[in-house]
This record gives sequence, structure tokens and C-alpha cells, in this order.
Amino acid sequence: MDVRLLDYAPPWFRDEALSKCQVLIDRGGHRVALLRASREEMQDIQAKLRRIRGSV
Repeated sequence: MDVRLLDYAPPWFRDEALSKCQVLIDRGGHRVALLRASREEMQDIQAKLRRIRGSV
């Protein structure tokens, strides 16, 4: 068993853990909200990187 705490994990790690692993404890059904927030954060980071690369 591999236990992954997601409170302060980077978005790519949370996305992988929530998408590919079995969630053992989901208090209040926060899995979907956390997965959505992780994906939105990754999209924001990718957009910022594109903007930075385009301005160089």
C-alpha cells in the first residue's frame, strides 16, 4: 500500500494520485473538487509557460 497525502502536494502529483489510485478516505466528497482544482492549476501553469516562452 502506498499512502499519498495531498494537502500540500503539487498539482501534477494530486492529479496523478486522484486519477490513477484508489482513494481510501474522502471526507465530504472533496475528491472531484480537488481533481478539478489540480487540473485548472496545471492549465494555468501551462498558459504562463507558453506566455513566457513566447515573450523570449
